[in-house]
Amino acid sequence: IVADFAHDWEYWIGPDGDFKYISPSCEGITGYSPDVFFKKPTLASSIVHEDDRQTVVDHLKLVNKQSRDTSTMDYRIIASDGRIKWINHYCLPVFADDGTFLGRRASNKDITDRKLNEQRLIESELRFRELFDNMSSGVAIYDSPDDGQSFVFKDLNKAGLEYGQKRKDEVVGGEVREVFPGVEEL
Repeated sequence: IVADFAHDWEYWIGPDGDFKYISPSCEGITGYSPDVFFKKPTLASSIVHEDDRQTVVDHLKLVNKQSRDTSTMDYRIIASDGRIKWINHYCLPVFADDGTFLGRRASNKDITDRKLNEQRLIESELRFRELFDNMSSGVAIYDSPDDGQSFVFKDLNKAGLEYGQKRKDEVVGGEVREVFPGVEEL
């Protein structure tokens, strides 16, 4: 009951490589019902995005050799409606009480929104970095340690480095008054 009502796509693959169980939630993630996966065992690997396919194939070869390790990875699939979705895959071995290998249990979580947000954040950082580096005025980013009296450079743009006639490695991590003596007079 717990697995049948799980939000993530849960499944168990036996030592023979065949599905033993697939949760109904696979349909919400992939667009395919458990019955389709049971009828077409190669479907799970065929929906993996071509850029990630070899990584997934290598992973499956490794973990299906009765490995006792847990494993996790992120990869993309192409859902039945053609949308690309990101999956966080987590799997671990299943053993009987007597130590017999019974296959692997896996959980696939749809992390598409997280991956899209990460990409947006990277793009935003790149835009910021380009703007910051190419400003004609010197701009610094610094931290103020707990004492509230000092300021430590985290970054200084090109114009600031040129103005102070410094290299970035001479500035970043340095206290403002040590890097630029007399700054308190400004």
